[in-house]
Amino acid sequence: MLNIIDKTQFVQTPWKNGKGVTTELAISDGGTLDNFDWRISIATVSENGAFSDFTGVERNLFLIAGNGIELHHELNGIGKTDRLVNLLEHSSFYGSSKTTGTLVNGEIFDLNLMTKEGLYHVEIHAFVEPQLLHSPLNIRHDELLFIYAPDITLSQQQLANLSLSTEQGESEVARGALVKLTDDKLSNISGELFILIKLSLA
Repeated sequence: MLNIIDKTQFVQTPWKNGKGVTTELAISDGGTLDNFDWRISIATVSENGAFSDFTGVERNLFLIAGNGIELHHELNGIGKTDRLVNLLEHSSFYGSSKTTGTLVNGEIFDLNLMTKEGLYHVEIHAFVEPQLLHSPLNIRHDELLFIYAPDITLSQQQLANLSLSTEQGESEVARGALVKLTDDKLSNISGELFILIKLSLA
């Protein structure tokens, strides 16, 4: 089933640490900020600082606009640093990590995928250049496929909408909307600067 979630359906929610606001694009049925199977959101990061504690959650954070951010994660005495400076670069980390972000040069926008720890296998593909993908992709009833093409930009660059074909037919998807597919077949997709995320039960 194809579900296109328009920007008018997104919900504004405060960060758990109270230091900002998140735009929630979608969340698992019955999910709340403190208890969900999966959640997709967008945040604006305009200052350096610590991230919220999401113990029990696996996180994937994508840079979707801005000049970049450096993330330092500390977990069980082990530290690692991810530097995201190119659009759609992402960092994978546990929500229980002590994570701090340092902006490279000005505010950024990021897309957050959060899933309950150990519940899903996450498959991610990010496409920056124009693509025309023909490989059929079957999505089972116990899988979820999300497609997101950011419309946030800190420049004047204008990008075209996405086009995709499923068993339900041809669809044009406005940038900034979220596509959710379940129990369907994605025949092809064309566009640029978009993220494809597949969740399969572990």
